[in-house]
Amino acid sequence: MNFPADQNRVIQSLTYREKEVLRLRAKGYSSKKIAATLNIEITTVRTHLKHIKTRSFKPN
Repeated sequence: MNFPADQNRVIQSLTYREKEVLRLRAKGYSSKKIAATLNIEITTVRTHLKHIKTRSFKPN
């Protein structure tokens, strides 16, 4: 799959776990369901989502 350069940069900057969280969110999973699926705390899911958003809007 080809992504525009900015999206590709953001995706490559994510950790493995952040990519897992993003993948599940894209499938429509709630934070609670992501936490249960990955066996992590919901606060950890929220932290990963916050980091993903921060990296998405970070200037070059």
